[in-house]
Amino acid sequence: MNSALFFFFLVISSNFDIEHKSWQIQETGAKVTIHALMDVDCPYCSRQRVVLNKLTMNKEVNWVLWFIPSSDKEENTHKLMANLYCIGELYGTEHYFKLSEKLLSTPNHLLENSNYTHTLLFSSPPIERLEVEACLSKKHADKYFKRAQHLVETFKLKGTPGLLIQPSNDASSFMLQGYTNYKTLLEKIKEASN
Repeated sequence: MNSALFFFFLVISSNFDIEHKSWQIQETGAKVTIHALMDVDCPYCSRQRVVLNKLTMNKEVNWVLWFIPSSDKEENTHKLMANLYCIGELYGTEHYFKLSEKLLSTPNHLLENSNYTHTLLFSSPPIERLEVEACLSKKHADKYFKRAQHLVETFKLKGTPGLLIQPSNDASSFMLQGYTNYKTLLEKIKEASN
């Protein structure tokens, strides 16, 4: 998915329910949930992650992290995202978000190196490679990729990051496409929660 530095606003009907895995969310008890649609090759996603981390630490939002597959991805990047899915399934939220942070901060030329990414995935807190390989063989990540691709199509995502803002009240959800700074995003969250 091509990265984009533009701001696009799309209103979506209320009560739109997105099924996600429990390990994909950093739950803070906030009144607003943001589904962040990201791509490991996106230079703006790392910056957006920093903004979302700050909002989560301040308990302004609940944050659901999605990695978006793309048909033009290199095979190693697709495998990397499938491994990340299985690590989330097996080891939970903390490992999923920690490794996501590392991946989003890694230069693209290193992501193309399977030896580097393998070391990155399996050298962090003890992650058993055989357990992850067993998960990969069950192809559960394919269902995750289909749900993520459905989000891309539903919201006509043109570039990453994409942020779907869902208030817990009956207000309409809306999508922001492209990098959104802390101040602007906080204003949008406050608007959504009123």
